[in-house]
Amino acid sequence: MKTFLSLLNTLIFLFLSFIHFYWALGFTLWINFALPTNKNGIRVLNPSNFETIIVGIGLLFFAFLYFLKAINKNFNNKIIRFFYWFIPIIFLIRSIGDFKYVGFFKTVKGTEFANADATIFSPLCLYLAISGFIILYLSEK
Repeated sequence: MKTFLSLLNTLIFLFLSFIHFYWALGFTLWINFALPTNKNGIRVLNPSNFETIIVGIGLLFFAFLYFLKAINKNFNNKIIRFFYWFIPIIFLIRSIGDFKYVGFFKTVKGTEFANADATIFSPLCLYLAISGFIILYLSEK
């Protein structure tokens, strides 16, 4: 189970990383779908290419960490262990959201992003949080 979840998370993070690098190169497929807007359709988040690359690198790092778990490379390094806790915590926080534009408890609804967030992004973040905690639990056994 730990190996399966770790490999699945690796693939998810690789895909998410690829999408961010794709956007940083100037491509726009799904970009309007992926950035929150207010009720008037105006983006409330406009990340620069540099910021998008940083997110892509972070997601690639998360993929690498879960790949290490999948091949049963266990490190007693405190920094690596910190990240195995950090990843599910940040995705749990993301799934809860900011109470306005993102997450299960957002108040701005009915936009293209809000619909995608409710059906895809927030559930995916919740999955990444829960699976990350399960992987941690199974790694401690």
